[in-house]
Amino acid sequence: MVINKSLIGRATQTIREHNYLPVILEVRPTPNCPKTIYVPQKTEKLQVYLEKTIAAGRSTSQIADEIGASKTWVIETLQRYEIEIPKTGRMTNPDNYRHHTPPFGMKVRGGKLIPEPKQQKVCKEIVNLRNIEGLSFNAIAKELREKMRPNASGTHYWDHKGVKKIFDRWKDKF
Repeated sequence: MVINKSLIGRATQTIREHNYLPVILEVRPTPNCPKTIYVPQKTEKLQVYLEKTIAAGRSTSQIADEIGASKTWVIETLQRYEIEIPKTGRMTNPDNYRHHTPPFGMKVRGGKLIPEPKQQKVCKEIVNLRNIEGLSFNAIAKELREKMRPNASGTHYWDHKGVKKIFDRWKDKF
Protein backbone atom coordinates (compact mmCIF):
# COMPACT_ATOMS: atom_id res chain seq x y z
CA MET A 1 0.00 0.00 0.00
CA VAL A 2 1.52 3.32 -1.07
CA ILE A 3 0.45 6.48 0.76
CA ASN A 4 1.18 9.99 -0.39
CA LYS A 5 2.97 11.87 2.43
CA SER A 6 1.12 15.11 1.66
CA LEU A 7 -2.19 13.33 2.30
CA ILE A 8 -0.99 12.39 5.78
CA GLY A 9 -0.24 16.01 6.64
CA ARG A 10 -3.68 17.10 5.38
CA ALA A 11 -5.40 14.29 7.29
CA THR A 12 -3.64 15.26 10.51
CA GLN A 13 -4.57 18.91 10.01
CA THR A 14 -8.21 17.99 9.36
CA ILE A 15 -8.36 15.87 12.49
CA ARG A 16 -6.88 18.68 14.59
CA GLU A 17 -9.30 21.21 13.11
CA HIS A 18 -12.27 19.01 13.98
CA ASN A 19 -10.90 18.26 17.46
CA TYR A 20 -10.60 14.52 17.07
CA LEU A 21 -7.82 12.47 18.59
CA PRO A 22 -5.65 10.72 15.99
CA VAL A 23 -5.04 7.03 16.56
CA ILE A 24 -1.88 5.95 14.80
CA LEU A 25 -1.97 2.87 12.60
CA GLU A 26 1.25 1.50 11.15
CA VAL A 27 1.49 0.94 7.42
CA ARG A 28 4.16 -1.45 6.20
CA PRO A 29 6.84 -0.06 3.89
CA THR A 30 6.77 -0.84 0.16
CA PRO A 31 9.53 -0.58 -2.44
CA ASN A 32 8.09 2.77 -3.57
CA CYS A 33 7.87 4.07 -0.01
CA PRO A 34 10.73 2.60 2.08
CA LYS A 35 9.90 4.37 5.36
CA THR A 36 7.16 3.28 7.72
CA ILE A 37 4.34 5.81 7.59
CA TYR A 38 1.74 6.44 10.25
CA VAL A 39 -1.82 7.28 9.34
CA PRO A 40 -4.08 9.08 11.82
CA GLN A 41 -7.68 7.96 12.26
CA LYS A 42 -10.34 9.84 14.23
CA THR A 43 -11.86 8.32 17.39
CA GLU A 44 -13.11 10.00 20.55
CA LYS A 45 -13.25 13.74 21.13
CA LEU A 46 -9.89 15.26 21.95
CA GLN A 47 -11.13 17.23 24.95
CA VAL A 48 -12.47 14.08 26.65
CA TYR A 49 -9.20 12.27 26.01
CA LEU A 50 -7.08 15.12 27.38
CA GLU A 51 -9.21 15.43 30.51
CA LYS A 52 -8.88 11.69 31.17
CA THR A 53 -5.12 11.56 30.62
CA ILE A 54 -4.34 14.66 32.70
CA ALA A 55 -6.55 13.29 35.51
CA ALA A 56 -4.59 10.02 35.28
CA GLY A 57 -1.36 11.93 35.94
CA ARG A 58 0.17 11.80 32.47
CA SER A 59 2.62 14.51 31.49
CA THR A 60 2.25 16.67 28.40
CA SER A 61 5.28 14.90 26.90
CA GLN A 62 3.65 11.50 27.37
CA ILE A 63 0.41 12.71 25.79
CA ALA A 64 2.31 14.22 22.85
CA ASP A 65 4.17 10.93 22.31
CA GLU A 66 0.94 8.93 22.41
CA ILE A 67 -0.96 11.00 19.86
CA GLY A 68 1.96 11.86 17.62
CA ALA A 69 1.75 15.62 18.19
CA SER A 70 4.22 18.17 19.50
CA LYS A 71 4.31 19.01 23.18
CA THR A 72 3.66 22.66 22.31
CA TRP A 73 0.48 21.72 20.46
CA VAL A 74 -0.70 19.63 23.44
CA ILE A 75 -0.08 22.52 25.87
CA GLU A 76 -1.86 25.00 23.59
CA THR A 77 -4.81 22.62 23.23
CA LEU A 78 -5.02 22.14 27.01
CA GLN A 79 -5.07 25.90 27.43
CA ARG A 80 -7.70 26.31 24.69
CA TYR A 81 -9.99 23.82 26.47
CA GLU A 82 -9.12 25.43 29.83
CA ILE A 83 -7.83 22.13 31.21
CA GLU A 84 -5.48 22.86 34.09
CA ILE A 85 -1.99 21.42 33.81
CA PRO A 86 -0.99 20.16 37.28
CA LYS A 87 1.93 21.87 39.01
CA THR A 88 3.78 18.54 39.24
CA GLY A 89 3.59 18.48 35.45
CA ARG A 90 6.30 18.34 32.86
CA MET A 91 9.67 17.41 34.32
CA THR A 92 8.93 17.10 38.03
CA ASN A 93 6.04 14.66 38.22
CA PRO A 94 7.22 12.22 40.97
CA ASP A 95 5.82 9.24 39.05
CA ASN A 96 7.51 10.30 35.80
CA TYR A 97 10.54 12.33 36.81
CA ARG A 98 12.39 13.51 33.71
CA HIS A 99 14.72 16.19 35.07
CA HIS A 100 18.45 15.46 35.06
CA THR A 101 19.00 16.26 38.77
CA PRO A 102 16.63 15.09 41.51
CA PRO A 103 16.04 17.35 44.52
CA PHE A 104 18.32 16.86 47.54
CA GLY A 105 16.91 14.04 49.67
CA MET A 106 15.55 12.10 46.69
CA LYS A 107 16.90 9.85 43.94
CA VAL A 108 15.47 8.60 40.64
CA ARG A 109 14.84 4.90 40.08
CA GLY A 110 12.92 3.72 37.04
CA GLY A 111 11.71 7.24 36.29
CA LYS A 112 10.22 7.69 39.78
CA LEU A 113 11.39 9.81 42.69
CA ILE A 114 12.15 7.80 45.81
CA PRO A 115 13.71 8.89 49.14
CA GLU A 116 17.50 8.80 49.53
CA PRO A 117 17.98 7.78 53.22
CA LYS A 118 21.41 9.39 53.80
CA GLN A 119 20.35 12.71 52.30
CA GLN A 120 17.02 12.56 54.12
CA LYS A 121 18.91 12.53 57.43
CA VAL A 122 20.68 15.75 56.43
CA CYS A 123 17.35 17.30 55.36
CA LYS A 124 15.80 16.40 58.70
CA GLU A 125 18.83 17.81 60.52
CA ILE A 126 18.48 21.12 58.61
CA VAL A 127 14.78 21.39 59.46
CA ASN A 128 15.43 20.61 63.13
CA LEU A 129 18.31 23.07 63.42
CA ARG A 130 16.12 25.82 61.96
CA ASN A 131 12.80 25.04 63.69
CA ILE A 132 13.93 23.72 67.08
CA GLU A 133 17.25 25.48 67.69
CA GLY A 134 16.38 28.60 65.67
CA LEU A 135 19.71 28.81 63.85
CA SER A 136 20.18 31.03 60.80
CA PHE A 137 20.87 29.47 57.42
CA ASN A 138 24.51 30.62 57.63
CA ALA A 139 24.89 28.99 61.06
CA ILE A 140 23.33 25.76 59.77
CA ALA A 141 25.70 25.75 56.76
CA LYS A 142 28.68 26.26 59.09
CA GLU A 143 27.55 23.40 61.34
CA LEU A 144 27.06 21.05 58.37
CA ARG A 145 30.59 21.89 57.15
CA GLU A 146 32.01 21.22 60.63
CA LYS A 147 30.18 17.89 60.89
CA MET A 148 31.44 16.99 57.37
CA ARG A 149 27.96 16.22 56.04
CA PRO A 150 28.08 15.56 52.27
CA ASN A 151 26.04 17.78 49.96
CA ALA A 152 24.42 16.69 46.66
CA SER A 153 27.75 16.67 44.81
CA GLY A 154 29.45 14.64 47.57
CA THR A 155 31.64 17.46 48.87
CA HIS A 156 31.32 18.97 52.33
CA TYR A 157 30.81 22.57 51.29
CA TRP A 158 27.52 24.18 52.33
CA ASP A 159 26.27 27.73 51.92
CA HIS A 160 23.17 29.53 53.20
CA LYS A 161 21.44 29.47 49.78
CA GLY A 162 21.59 25.69 49.46
CA VAL A 163 20.49 25.23 53.07
CA LYS A 164 17.54 27.57 52.53
CA LYS A 165 16.42 25.67 49.39
CA ILE A 166 16.49 22.39 51.28
CA PHE A 167 14.69 23.89 54.26
CA ASP A 168 11.96 25.41 52.05
CA ARG A 169 11.40 22.05 50.33
CA TRP A 170 11.33 19.92 53.49
CA LYS A 171 10.01 22.21 56.26
CA ASP A 172 6.46 20.83 56.10
CA LYS A 173 7.46 17.19 55.60
CA PHE A 174 9.34 16.43 58.82
